[in-house]
Amino acid sequence: MVSPLLCVSSAVLFTLVSSHLPTTRAMDCPLDSGGQCDLEPGLGPCVDCRQRLLGPAGRVVVVGEGTRCQRARDSPVLCVDGKWIPTGHRSRRVKRGWLFWGRGGGGGGGGRRETQHPPDISCPRDITAPAPRGKTSATVTWTVPTATDPNGGRPSVSQTRGPGPGSWFPEGNTLIEYTARDSTGRTDSCSFYVRVTVTYCLDSQRRSFGSPGSQRCSGGQRSNVFGSRCEHSCPTGFRLQGATSVVCQSNGEWDHAFPRCQVVSCGPPGQVPGGQVTCNAGHTFGQTCSLQCLPGLTSGQSLTTCSSAGKWRPTLQPCTDREAPTFPHGCPDDLTFFSGPLRSPVTVTWADPAVSDTSLDPVTVTSDPAKGSRLGVGVHTVTVTAVDGAGNEANCSFLVNVQAKQCPPLAQPANGHVTCTSDHVEGSECSFNCDEGYKVQGRSSLTCLGKRQWNSDAPTCEAVECPSPPEVERASFLCQQGHQFPADCTLICDPGYDVVGAAAIQCQANETWTLHGACEDTEAPRFVKPCPSPLAVYASRLGQDTHVTWPPPEASDNSGYDPPVTCNVTSGSSFPPGETTISCVASDESGNVQSCQFTVTVTVLQCPDPASSINNQSQLSFRCSDGHVLGARCVLQCGRGHSLLGDSSLQCERQADTHPPLMAWAGSSGERLLSTPQCKVDHCPRLEPPRDGSLSCLRGPVAWDCFLQCEPGWDVAASHLRFDGHFLCNGQQGKWLPDRVPDCVVALRPNRVRVHSELLYLGEECRQSRPLIRQHLITRLTNSVLRDACVHVPTCTARNVQVTCGPVSQWDRQKRAADRRFKSLGELSDVDVGKGRGGRGAASHHLRLSFDVTLSALLHNSSLSDSQLFQTVHQMKDKLTHSLTMHVTSGRLTLPHVRADVTRVGRPSVWVDCPPGTVLRPLHLSADRFSCVGCPEGHYLHAGTSRCQPCPPSTTATSTTCPP
Repeated sequence: MVSPLLCVSSAVLFTLVSSHLPTTRAMDCPLDSGGQCDLEPGLGPCVDCRQRLLGPAGRVVVVGEGTRCQRARDSPVLCVDGKWIPTGHRSRRVKRGWLFWGRGGGGGGGGRRETQHPPDISCPRDITAPAPRGKTSATVTWTVPTATDPNGGRPSVSQTRGPGPGSWFPEGNTLIEYTARDSTGRTDSCSFYVRVTVTYCLDSQRRSFGSPGSQRCSGGQRSNVFGSRCEHSCPTGFRLQGATSVVCQSNGEWDHAFPRCQVVSCGPPGQVPGGQVTCNAGHTFGQTCSLQCLPGLTSGQSLTTCSSAGKWRPTLQPCTDREAPTFPHGCPDDLTFFSGPLRSPVTVTWADPAVSDTSLDPVTVTSDPAKGSRLGVGVHTVTVTAVDGAGNEANCSFLVNVQAKQCPPLAQPANGHVTCTSDHVEGSECSFNCDEGYKVQGRSSLTCLGKRQWNSDAPTCEAVECPSPPEVERASFLCQQGHQFPADCTLICDPGYDVVGAAAIQCQANETWTLHGACEDTEAPRFVKPCPSPLAVYASRLGQDTHVTWPPPEASDNSGYDPPVTCNVTSGSSFPPGETTISCVASDESGNVQSCQFTVTVTVLQCPDPASSINNQSQLSFRCSDGHVLGARCVLQCGRGHSLLGDSSLQCERQADTHPPLMAWAGSSGERLLSTPQCKVDHCPRLEPPRDGSLSCLRGPVAWDCFLQCEPGWDVAASHLRFDGHFLCNGQQGKWLPDRVPDCVVALRPNRVRVHSELLYLGEECRQSRPLIRQHLITRLTNSVLRDACVHVPTCTARNVQVTCGPVSQWDRQKRAADRRFKSLGELSDVDVGKGRGGRGAASHHLRLSFDVTLSALLHNSSLSDSQLFQTVHQMKDKLTHSLTMHVTSGRLTLPHVRADVTRVGRPSVWVDCPPGTVLRPLHLSADRFSCVGCPEGHYLHAGTSRCQPCPPSTTATSTTCPP
């Protein structure tokens, strides 16, 4: 906001622009310093370019340092130091802003001029300079302004902003400011802009020269500035279409259009005589064409490629006949001929092979060696040559094998030799001779015939044969090579016999055997049932002699009969404690003996000294007449004034079949001790065990504890309903608590179990509708709730339905009393399920619907244990709670004559009904949670107190009832 100020001189109008006044109007000014804005009078302060102002419609206003704008009815203004300064006017800085005045002189009025006027300085107008070729900046110079002092002084002039004249200026506007100062310190300033303009050509045209060519431009990142030059080149295989060099001119246009790279083309390669040229990918640089000659013709070059010079290289050559003749069926197969007797030469011949050629000229066929030649024994190579009219030559070869007719080779006979006049060819002769001890079997001379067979089979040299070996007692001969010369036979003795003399005989050339030896028995008997392993036994009871038995050893002999076995100790003898060695011997008829040994070890079992292992008090003593061995008995005694608790005698017994055995002191019956015998001060009297039950007593650190247990199917009588089966002896007072042991009576199952539940409704007065409400409730429960809650119960019925009505105010008092009653039993909890949504009017009464679910048949199911029965009943109770709540919330328990929905569901409670004369046990000695008990014999159950009372003296106490 601008505030006008009036000075003393009427010739000069001062205006102070305060830097603290708010902007009166948001202005949209351009970001570049060269833009202008049309502004209204009353221009506010400008802001630094780093700040952002939010203008109308959310536009961002940026008014930067050096921004010049055109005012609506005034000269242009310039943003300097956050203030708007009119250009072309003098100004000077004051303490709180800028002071402007006009250029007018002294003006009218005849007033005298103020002597405090600042010096007057005038700057040149804005300078615009174009950047030279290839530059984005320019050198600019000007004349430094001068100043005059109205007061007659000589003010000094200094440049206070921007580079000096002759400097390089960047592209855009640069503010230049000069300040004049007089001798009194008053100042005056002026400013102008130096604007450097740069000419650019379109960079998009430069970028139009793309791949595959390469471009290199001067000017670096400003490659499109005036004077920039771009050089272009193309890779191998491409030609540059257009100017190689393009320059950006001063008018912002490129001097030439930008070129492009065009691929080199070689054009069609033309046709080749005798063949066909195929180019699959075109005729440009790098593409390849192939030549396919006609059948029978070939070319020296079949492929050609388009080069970078636009020529096909190499040049395709014409198709000519360069194919040699062929042997379509090949040369004849290898031939075999046979020579005459004793390898004489033979004449050989064959048929010329078939020849094929692509030309029609005749083909000449020759062989080396020629057909009909006489060839000797050996392998000969025959080469066949075919030559066509063009001089193309083809060769093939095969083998001619001339063999001599040979008979099979004659092997040297075993134990003899053969001699031949020549090798085994046709006409040779061979004779046979045998070694000493052998004779020829067959013809001794053979001749090789032309059929490759000898005139007879080859003879053999057979050895002379000896008769069967002689017989030897307890032995036999093993002749693995038979009885022919020079066979050996080994003398084999029976088991348990050894050879004496020659162990083998040999067949001699004179057909007799050498002398033989004999067999002698040298083997001792052997145990077929040997001596037993070492025996370790424990001594009999009380350390008496221990009888030990074992299976007697048994022996056999190679002579065929069983020798006797004798032992130094017989089986079943009595052995003392310690180790005993037993020896057994077996002997055959030849005096050969065999022996074995084993040991019997008897160990005495003992228990530890009871005085150290059991006795822990000075009043307990032991009397052991047989010591501490197995079976020994020790009598226990307590000192005077003490009673023995536990067994009165101990017996040493083996506790486990371990090794070594576990020995411990057992009770008088021989069974394991359940408690350690102790001597107790005689303070409390002895408790008598209950009828049909037992007492278990343990010595504690201070007193005795006893626990009562009833037989299975029995329980404590009704007179002791609060009794937990525990007795405690107070050693100082000598009394038991409690002081009497009750008898056990037969435990019965209850007659029935009732699960009691309640439903609370809101409605109108219901006294006249009770029977109908009761009947509808039974129907709804049977068809819905009980069917879900009593799945595993044989009989489950709703009974004893009671409908209780009361006013709302009276009901509140009754409800609080009932809640206290049920909560004292720990069974009732209210479940809110909805609010009354009456129809024709508000409900005036509360209704309590109470009912029982009986489970009488379940109690008579003998297959269910007491714990299973207890679990089944309480599971059904939980299911009934869940089912009632779900059916109430779903509206399936809505009843007639009830105006509102059900509001509360009472949690079911369990009621147990016992047979007459019995009562439910609240405390139990076993896991039975449904036990009904009566009174002991000679007592009856008083109906008022539920306690057992003695029968009158006139009755006979024979049962739990009191007969007259």
